[in-house]
Amino acid sequence: MRHFTTQFNARLALFTALLAMATPPMALSQSAARTPRIRSWADPSIATLMLVDDLGGSDARAVVIRRPGEMPNNIILVTRATTAAELADAVTALITSRRNRGDQVDREMRALIGATPVGTPPASVKRGVANAGATKRAATRSPSEGLAANDLKRLRAAPDFAIAGIGHGPALVIRMKDKARPAKG
Repeated sequence: MRHFTTQFNARLALFTALLAMATPPMALSQSAARTPRIRSWADPSIATLMLVDDLGGSDARAVVIRRPGEMPNNIILVTRATTAAELADAVTALITSRRNRGDQVDREMRALIGATPVGTPPASVKRGVANAGATKRAATRSPSEGLAANDLKRLRAAPDFAIAGIGHGPALVIRMKDKARPAKG
């Protein structure tokens, strides 16, 4: 009987050693599983769209955030009151910033979309001027607004997500369609 248990223990030890050599370490298998997600977050044509309760003390309708370091780097914050046109403007602002400043930034930058420019008199002082821009805007709807409307609809059903230093709320990842710059000439 003793010979059987000794032989069984030796076989078990050999089997375990072979299994350990054939199986990749747990750390390698986990990092390989996470690699695609990190790559997609690091892609400069990706932005995180997040629904928040408010955008702080400004009268902005959306906020575009570009930041170095911690992922995600490109973030667009919106509220339930944000329209498709305002989201399309935010995406355009982000694309323009990437064109002008490159894919990586060395400090955090924020753009307030739809906010009253500094030094502009209140709407009550400028009678009739505010409505002229709104009428023109309604007549010229861009193709990006249709995509933005779909993104806003999907965002309302998206899972909650937390972004350190930014906030918590429903979020999804959108890909920006960056058209090539027109050739000079």
